[in-house]
Amino acid sequence: MPTRSYDGSHDGLMLYNLLACYSHMRDTAQHHWASRFVDFVRQISG
Repeated sequence: MPTRSYDGSHDGLMLYNLLACYSHMRDTAQHHWASRFVDFVRQISG
């Protein structure tokens, strides 16, 4: 059975060695993570 925590302080789902969670990150002028992530996905998708 997976471990779940949605208590307002923690969110996510853990099953064996897999952790799925919501990342609270903003794409800002100083930190353009979203466009880098899209570029990475395009690169590995071939």
